[in-house]
Amino acid sequence: MRYEWPKKTQNVQVLVGSIANFFRTKCFTVRTVADPDKKETVKILAIPTIRTEIRETIKVEVSRTLEGIAVGFLTTDNAEDTIKLGVISQILISGLLLMKGANKKEKIENLETEFWTHVQEFIAGLTD
Repeated sequence: MRYEWPKKTQNVQVLVGSIANFFRTKCFTVRTVADPDKKETVKILAIPTIRTEIRETIKVEVSRTLEGIAVGFLTTDNAEDTIKLGVISQILISGLLLMKGANKKEKIENLETEFWTHVQEFIAGLTD
């Protein structure tokens, strides 16, 4: 998912730092990389650790646009595939994979909701 906000700050790094701290509080290891092809774009990788509930790497892209600041949230989520496989296996063996995939997807959706709330509150708190 991707959202864009009107200009609140000229410095993308301020928002990147806040997003990185959000993922650190959720026990992810965080890496930030400036995109060499796109100026004013930073990619954030939230890599799961032993203490994280979610075992998927989260990718966030923060960029400055003509309209303001854009933020994109992506996962390397295979939960959809696990659910589909679970439906097939439910007929044959059990619904264990279905439950596991649905639980995983729910956790990722909850994290994404918390993420967007955090970003919205942070941006709302910035001064013009």
